[in-house]
Amino acid sequence: MECPRCGFQQADTLECGRCGIVFRKWQARDDVPAGAAVPAPVPSAARAAGVALPGPPPPSSAGARAAKPPWFPIPRPAVRDAASSLARLLHAGLGLPEALRTLATGAGPRLRGCLVAMGTDLEGGASLADAASRHPELFDASALQALRAAERTGSLPQALEALAARLDSSLEVRRQLLRSALYPLGVLATSIVLGPIPELVTGSAGAYAAKVLGNLALVAGLAFVAAVVVPRVLRTTSLGTTLRRAAWRLPWPASVYRHAVRATFCRAFADHLEAGLPLYDALQAAADVTVDPFAADAATSAAAMLEQGSALAVSLGASGFVPAGDLMVLIAGERAGTMVEALRGLATTYGDRLARGVRGLLRAFGVLMTIVIFAWVAVGIIEAFTQVSQGSEDIFRMIEKEMPYEFK
Repeated sequence: MECPRCGFQQADTLECGRCGIVFRKWQARDDVPAGAAVPAPVPSAARAAGVALPGPPPPSSAGARAAKPPWFPIPRPAVRDAASSLARLLHAGLGLPEALRTLATGAGPRLRGCLVAMGTDLEGGASLADAASRHPELFDASALQALRAAERTGSLPQALEALAARLDSSLEVRRQLLRSALYPLGVLATSIVLGPIPELVTGSAGAYAAKVLGNLALVAGLAFVAAVVVPRVLRTTSLGTTLRRAAWRLPWPASVYRHAVRATFCRAFADHLEAGLPLYDALQAAADVTVDPFAADAATSAAAMLEQGSALAVSLGASGFVPAGDLMVLIAGERAGTMVEALRGLATTYGDRLARGVRGLLRAFGVLMTIVIFAWVAVGIIEAFTQVSQGSEDIFRMIEKEMPYEFK
């Protein structure tokens, strides 16, 4: 049989081995009359009442129950390599279950278990996004939304490549962050070892070791809280949603987060429109990919204004999601019929702003770390000097007490 999307010739199967579309879903999409009106998205209250909404389907209940973020997810480099390799296998013509089994043979133990379980779920009729949602240590919420939209449009390999590129970009930021902290951390390690040296004079080797180990435990505890506990709290509580909303009203460095959300939204919106999703569906799916509450509200508001006859640029600008200075790019694209190109141009612009913001944030982080650690060292020096002075005074008093009266 021939794939209706990419023309790939293959044996009778449920999905295309090259582009990943599910034939039944693609046929249902093509059965929509060309002149049929596309309904506007229904508010969340209607969704709660059971009204069917356009756009990517919600995750299955099983996936939703298992979506509790783990304490220690699978390392991001392994996930990046898996996404990139899966995209290559799909481009080569392998079906999804077979591609997952192929990847599992060379994966680590945790990743292998996830891939095998996902392949089993796919053979049982689940979509890739629903199968992946049962393994939150593999993909985050934003990646799952992107996979759902890609499965609907038949652009799964492209979505996996974009996911791998996003993970690679985040890993590069993490490497830059570690490089920025290298010098301050070196100063901190030196101060931890050298700061308690007066304990060897006024106390004992045991007191010195206890001081060093106590400082190391404090630093390790703070690092664990910053790297593991805080991200988990932000993902699993309402605090994360509150901070995301607040980021749209706060100055720098919150602007770095806004650039990231806008770049993700514009890129996803362009991909969905280019893949053939109706405007309302593409708008809502792009907002879902950002996993940002303000973007979701802006998409709902824009859909309502579009239903009333407003232009897309005006609808997105009314909520403040797109700054006034960038609206003319959307207006020109809408008038010229090149909205996809306009959105990609905006995504590139926001991506450049994001890169500059990240560089500034890294410099500020390095300066702040240096100030904090040097303050730590200064406090340690003052404390050590105080201990040595006190110890010297005690020794002089002892000597004076033991001296004969005539020498006093």
